[in-house]
Amino acid sequence: MKLLYNSVPMAPPISGIGRYTTILSDKIVRRPAIETVKYFDHKSLLAKRPEFSSSSKENSMITLMRKIANSPFISPFAITCLHYRLSKQINRLHGFIYHETNYILVPFNGKAVSTICDLSYIHYRNLHPKSRIKYFEKEMPKTLERANHFIAISEFTKNEMINILGVDSQRVTVVPLGVTEQFKPRSRDEILPVLNKYQLADKNYILLVGSIEPRKNIKHFLEAYDHMPESLKKYFMVIHVGPSGWLNSEIHNKIERLEGKGQFKALGYLSENELVSLYAGATVFAFPSIYEGFGLPPLEAMASGVPVLASDISSIPEIVGDCGVLTAPFDMPKMSFDLERILTDKPLRTLLIKKGLERAKKFSWDHCVDKTVEVYERVSAL
Repeated sequence: MKLLYNSVPMAPPISGIGRYTTILSDKIVRRPAIETVKYFDHKSLLAKRPEFSSSSKENSMITLMRKIANSPFISPFAITCLHYRLSKQINRLHGFIYHETNYILVPFNGKAVSTICDLSYIHYRNLHPKSRIKYFEKEMPKTLERANHFIAISEFTKNEMINILGVDSQRVTVVPLGVTEQFKPRSRDEILPVLNKYQLADKNYILLVGSIEPRKNIKHFLEAYDHMPESLKKYFMVIHVGPSGWLNSEIHNKIERLEGKGQFKALGYLSENELVSLYAGATVFAFPSIYEGFGLPPLEAMASGVPVLASDISSIPEIVGDCGVLTAPFDMPKMSFDLERILTDKPLRTLLIKKGLERAKKFSWDHCVDKTVEVYERVSAL
């Protein structure tokens, strides 16, 4: 089989979709059934996956194109022109299966698969840039028609696709994401260089990973944290890893107040090599999100031997199971109580660490790749 991927999501700063695309495309080439893999970016067809660096001209071009795509002034006509130019490039290929890992298919004459991560653009319109909503409303109906098959990253997302988008269940296969081998319990000596770099060697911290945006519910979590006794807050600070995001001015007001008290520290975007150490050094990992199509960070935390506090809605219970403390994301007193309990109850923490390590083993990237190849084989036979 011959495959075609969109390489744009793989450019840094890498998102969850970017990590999924990168890991999938790297591992898929090792499968005997795969003959060739090609890629395309915003301007051309590529014979191999691009290597990105923070200073490359290619990165600058992709960053510029992302800004244009997210501009409130982008027009449907501009998107149509971009897709037309890309289509001229990729439609030179014959016998390829095009897998778009980031929802929206560029027009392609061959067979195509689309991965749908979630439907937040429908449920939480006000939490996305307006240009993104316009883009999805215009292009998603076309993708629903063009795709030969869909991959949903959870049963939760598949059910939403069936019930909300009206997709036939036979056209959707659930392929859960995986955890890379780098996420594992680590010794103090292993993680100390990274902890020293960020002045955390003598700190006990609660870790948050993800964009600072409303859907991640960081504001309510920080309110729950702030509700705890001062003695606990002095002993456990909050560390955030991830980009600034959007629609977050109110969140930043809360962050600045906690930063002033030495109770919050934002590290921004980190490489995976550093992130694995931050996970392994955390006392607790918190995932208070109000909506997720999957929720990979809690799995990464469990694989790192860290107890998890997570929301009890959307796909998150499906991923975490009974291996973490599930809390109500909009009930601040309950979230505060659950956070305090997981921080102070040592037998509970020990149990969660043990169960979490076993849970994480069920989600591997090799299994994700195997299931994805099965989808390609099914589409190839159509």
